[in-house]
Amino acid sequence: MKLERHIPGCSITCAAKKVFFDQAVLSVFIDTTFLVGMALLEGRGLAASLQNLKDRFPRVYMYDNLLWPPVQMVNFCLVPAKFRVLYVTAFNMVWNTILSFSHHQGAKPGS
Repeated sequence: MKLERHIPGCSITCAAKKVFFDQAVLSVFIDTTFLVGMALLEGRGLAASLQNLKDRFPRVYMYDNLLWPPVQMVNFCLVPAKFRVLYVTAFNMVWNTILSFSHHQGAKPGS
């Protein structure tokens, strides 16, 4: 789904609508699949993966809401369309570091 097709324009109002959709729908899905998926890939099983989600989701989603809304407001209001992928990819490197830190924070060595 391309947000620009459904919410065209780069006004503050249009950008706020796009950011709201991004945070309310996409971020919840992405954060959830990351936390459950990582625990499953580590061989922890479904119950432990869901517990990992329960334990870590509030903090991860808080970090998500601190980083992405301002980044996306700049993206949707100021960054030309042809540079948006590059701009978001740069911040995705930061976000991946935050996700990794959040996932492994408090983990026991070797687990």
